[in-house]
Amino acid sequence: ALLEGGHLALRERAEAGELLGKLGDPRPGVGVLPGTGGGPPLPDLVWVEVPAGSFLMGSSEEDEEAASWEGPQHRMEIPYSYWLARFPTTVAQYGCFVEDHGYDDPRWWTPRGWAWRRGELRGASMRWEQQQEHPNRPVRWVTWFEAVAFCRWLTERLQAAGSQGRVWYGGQHSDLRLPVPGFRCRLPTEAEWERAARGERGRRYAWGDKAWEPQRANLAGTVGDVAPVGMFPLGATPSGLLDMTGNVWEWTASLYRSYPYRGDDGRNDEEAEGPRVVRGACWDYFQGGARCAYRAWNDPDDYYLTIGFRVVMSLASSDS
Repeated sequence: ALLEGGHLALRERAEAGELLGKLGDPRPGVGVLPGTGGGPPLPDLVWVEVPAGSFLMGSSEEDEEAASWEGPQHRMEIPYSYWLARFPTTVAQYGCFVEDHGYDDPRWWTPRGWAWRRGELRGASMRWEQQQEHPNRPVRWVTWFEAVAFCRWLTERLQAAGSQGRVWYGGQHSDLRLPVPGFRCRLPTEAEWERAARGERGRRYAWGDKAWEPQRANLAGTVGDVAPVGMFPLGATPSGLLDMTGNVWEWTASLYRSYPYRGDDGRNDEEAEGPRVVRGACWDYFQGGARCAYRAWNDPDDYYLTIGFRVVMSLASSDS
């Protein structure tokens, strides 16, 4: 409550979050749960439901901050509900995949991802030892291939454990079982990400239409580095999603292609080649990146200190 309540000054809050990470961050959705029945430890996930519906996607020509590749603005329909992780995937949570030998099992990887993995000969995210010093920060230095492999691993492990995690609703956690027995964990599509950040009415920012200020997101060098997740409660969406703006860019499932967005044109095919969209901006990015419609992209084998990801759980394929 002290960290997510916004009671401390920004740098003090970040420092307190770092200390909590070293001591063992107990906040739901941030750490790890012990395995059941001899299974491996699993990420402790808290999900936020995003209901089916339409929303405004992209930027209009009247938006002076918008780049050309953000338009034209158009209405997009997502005909199903889905659940998005409340936080980006943390170092501690990604460690479950590493410790379960996820880098050694081709089942979790796309063919191109496995070829990349064999070429890189890596057994964890880049700079993994350094990242492990900050378990409640978002994992970063991860390629798109690694993020997809983590999601595939997570789907099978959660299904085997009979676990789906908890739900954040109405400002509190619920242990009610989610009604999705055949779920799949994956990266959100670009449309799913923007729908979750923007809402049905097309908010300009994740928190609403008020302009960005340092208390709302780890952006433009506010803290000076990536921060533990959940340190900017004033930047939360009305549904309770945190860190949708700033901290780290988040990989999406979608290839970078021009608008209008179409989910059935192959842009969400995991086997397709090409750069993938990243969303949300990062801790050292400029303020214009705070807008929900802002989009950028990177090659799937790129890894940076500014790119992480969060997971969606859904019954749907990634066609929307």
